[in-house]
Order: sequence, then C-alpha cells, then structure tokens
Amino acid sequence: MRVVVDTNIIFSASLSVNSKFRELLFNSYYEFYAPATLLDEINRHIDKIFKYSKQSNYETLNFLNKVFDRIQFYKLELISNEIYAEAYKICKDYDENDTPFVALAMHLNAKLWTGDKIKIALKQNGFDNFL
Repeated sequence: MRVVVDTNIIFSASLSVNSKFRELLFNSYYEFYAPATLLDEINRHIDKIFKYSKQSNYETLNFLNKVFDRIQFYKLELISNEIYAEAYKICKDYDENDTPFVALAMHLNAKLWTGDKIKIALKQNGFDNFL
C-alpha cells in the first residue's frame, strides 16, 4: 500500500523507542513516500528532536537514517500544477505547509499518514484519503 508520511509522524516516531509509529514505518506492507521538503523540515528541527528524544543523539540519527531509507522522496516539480493548486485549496485554511503532502498523496493516489487534528481540518475541506 502506498502511503505519504507527514513530518509529524516522523517526529513522533523519533521521540519514543516503543512508538507504534516505529513499528508501522518498518512494516514491509507499506511503501512510504514524502516530498523531499520533509528532509529540510526535519533538519530545521533536529535540535528539538534531540532535546525530546528518549535516545542519544547518535541513536536518534541512526533511527532517522533507517526511516529515510524506507521513504521514497519525491520532487514537488513532478506534481502537476492542477493537483498542487487543488491541494493548496484543501490546506490553506488550516496549514498551507501540509500542501506538499496532500498534493503528493493525490498525485500518487496514496493514503496520507498524518496527525488527527490535521485529518479533521482536511476532511472538512474535502480530502479524506488517510491511513
């Protein structure tokens, strides 16, 4: 099953060794995708991840590298302008930073794996393809 994974899932999985998110991230049933911008976002917040992680910085980085090996990163330029514009309309009232993830899910006809609060807002704007 194709799944676009949102940054908040990677954050959550990074913070706890016993997270259900970790288990799912390494389940071979799923093919994970993310916009390449996810790497930039993680990099911008790496100090916060280190601060709240239950592991050493080395262990946290090792985990992130393993997760990144499971994710196929996608350049946003490969998504049509029409799909991206539709995704923006869905996301703009809640958080336009989610646009690349919704656009990629739409482009790949994949499920979006994201947080519950975001799901509620996206559903209200017509997107309902979640893991």
